[in-house]
Amino acid sequence: MKDLEDRLRSVLQRTEPPAGFAERVQARVRAQSPQAPGWRDALSVLLHGFRLRWVGGVAAACLLVALGVWHHAREQRLRAQGERAKEQTLQALRIASVKLNHVKKMVQQADQDRASRRL
Repeated sequence: MKDLEDRLRSVLQRTEPPAGFAERVQARVRAQSPQAPGWRDALSVLLHGFRLRWVGGVAAACLLVALGVWHHAREQRLRAQGERAKEQTLQALRIASVKLNHVKKMVQQADQDRASRRL
C-alpha cells in the first residue's frame, strides 16, 4: 500500500511547465478563437432566452388553429346532416300528401257513388 501511495505522490506532484508553454497555449487559443460574432450569432444569443417561450407560443397557436379547424369541420358535418334530414322530412311529407290526396279522392268518389245510388 505504501508503494502505491508513493507512486501516486510522484505522479501527482507539481511540476513546472516547459519553457514557452504559456505562449504556445495563448497562440493556439488565438488561432482557434472565432472572429467577431456575426449578426446572426448576436441575435441568437439575444433570443436564446425567448426561444422556449416562442416555441411554446407557436405550439399553443397551432393547437388553437387545429381545434378551430376541427370545430368548423364538425359544425359543417352537423349542418349537412341537418339539411339531409330536412330534405328527407320534406320528401316524406310530399309523399304522405300525395297519398292522402289519393285517399281523399277515393273517399269522395265513394261518397258520390253512394249518394247517386240513393237517388
